[in-house]
Amino acid sequence: MGAAVKTMDTVSHDITYLLYWDDESIPIEANMTLGSHLENDLMVPGEDVSEYHVRIDQSERGPVFIPLGDATLNVNGHEYDMPIQTIIGDVVSIGQVTMQIGVEIERPSEAQSWTLHADRGDQSYLLGGETSVGRSEEAQVSIRDEHISRHHARFVEHDGFIWIQDLRSANGTKVNDLPVQGGCRLFHGDYVSFDKLRFQVIGSGEDLTPIKHFPNALAPTTHRAPKPKHDTTEFVPIEGSVASEITEVAVQNAQAATIKEAGAFLIGASTAVEGQIFQLQVGENRIGRHINCNVLINDTTVSSEHANINVRPEGVNIINLMATNGTKVNGENVTSAKLADGDVVRFGRVSMVFKDIPPSNADDHPLLRRMQKSVLAGILGLGILLLIIVLV
Repeated sequence: MGAAVKTMDTVSHDITYLLYWDDESIPIEANMTLGSHLENDLMVPGEDVSEYHVRIDQSERGPVFIPLGDATLNVNGHEYDMPIQTIIGDVVSIGQVTMQIGVEIERPSEAQSWTLHADRGDQSYLLGGETSVGRSEEAQVSIRDEHISRHHARFVEHDGFIWIQDLRSANGTKVNDLPVQGGCRLFHGDYVSFDKLRFQVIGSGEDLTPIKHFPNALAPTTHRAPKPKHDTTEFVPIEGSVASEITEVAVQNAQAATIKEAGAFLIGASTAVEGQIFQLQVGENRIGRHINCNVLINDTTVSSEHANINVRPEGVNIINLMATNGTKVNGENVTSAKLADGDVVRFGRVSMVFKDIPPSNADDHPLLRRMQKSVLAGILGLGILLLIIVLV
């Protein structure tokens, strides 16, 4: 197929996501880029493919395709110019090139079966293969509510693993109160909402923590959803639990902090990281609790790979990586957002202030210094040429 693939470290999970392209299966790797330029991790030919067209982020929930610049991509027949979460079986098109998402099982699933339990009433549904959700009478999970789309969402079960996908419903699908753009993997104990109707996904297996479901009662908002063994992130109702963790004074101090060098920085503004300064490198910066993250935050409400901050000459962008407790910028939940100097960013219950320090003068900027040297060299060369002409 004429593709050039560079080797990177893959995200280690119990499953590996793959791209099926022609007769090849290509492992999806963390932060891999796709485009027509040879420097991409996967080169995709085509006149309608940008040099750097798409970047793929990975989290415990699955691959997230992020169009770069003005690029778009097509997933299951729909165009997107924003980050889109993908699941097994999705068909992704970049220009005229079409690929499909697959998986390779690294370790058997701990769940032998999956059940969907309604928070209201005693309804329960066995989830196997593909299970449709919607207002339609043909849906396997038929919800006769005017706020539910006829074809609202679907569950996909494969070899004991399970995913959910929103079918571009009018009122959306959420997992643990976070909106789903596309689809994502589910874990034992996750809460799934279709509009305002809430359900819980429960796996059945010897090694899974038993969950006692209480019918005829709505789960209280302070309930902590059980998490699987491979995800120890503490699920918390952020608004109610962290007011004492973040002080206005700490935020103001972080916003007013004096930094003597140019660049992009995160400054701690809550008790876990207050006063700490993290310099962001040009390119990708992974934020999370995992030891390999660029910005390591040791707090139980921060996911192992929580967010990604991309520092580029044209600006700085933050992307939520399907973190359990979400990512906020100035109090608003974000999937992807552009950061500006002074913005308050929250990961779980940890708040930090983003600082963008421009060079104070041209001498402080390596790129400008190189440009100055090139201009001076050009002027000197032109002067020597004129002198030679005069002497001749």
